[in-house]
Amino acid sequence: VYMILTISKVLDISSQMEAKKIFLISLVFLVAFFSMSIGYLIFKLTEKRAKIMQENLDIQKNINEKLEVEVAKRTEEIVNKNEILEKQKEEILAQNDEILTQRDELLKHQKEITDSINYAKRIQTAILPPDTMINEILPEHFILYKPRDIVSGDFYWVKHINQYILFAAVDCTGH
Repeated sequence: VYMILTISKVLDISSQMEAKKIFLISLVFLVAFFSMSIGYLIFKLTEKRAKIMQENLDIQKNINEKLEVEVAKRTEEIVNKNEILEKQKEEILAQNDEILTQRDELLKHQKEITDSINYAKRIQTAILPPDTMINEILPEHFILYKPRDIVSGDFYWVKHINQYILFAAVDCTGH
């Protein structure tokens, strides 16, 4: 009996050791399996992440291409509008030059006309009898002579001949 018990203990120890070995080997395989599984999952996630990043890059590239086309289109529109505005500016400047030339011409003619009218006034004033002469001939008199502009189309004349006083108020037609 003692021997059976001793053999049984030895068998127990031996099978325990065997069980421990099996357990340790199983544990190593299990850790290796989990490590490989986790490695595989990480690999797949990294692969999926790379694929998503590539898709995002493709989408961004597509968006950038569309934006570049739109920018080029709008830039062309702006350039065309600027060309139109530049032509309009040139036309306006040319018209402004023409207006200034015409203005200068008008000012020149206006000065010539004004000078001519002022000269006509000098002639008219020279023709009108002087106030001192009229005061001698007609001491109690008044003359209402108001030209609308610089020179009048009307004039008056006084002359003392012997006992007669000749007086004329002349209205020139068309003035």
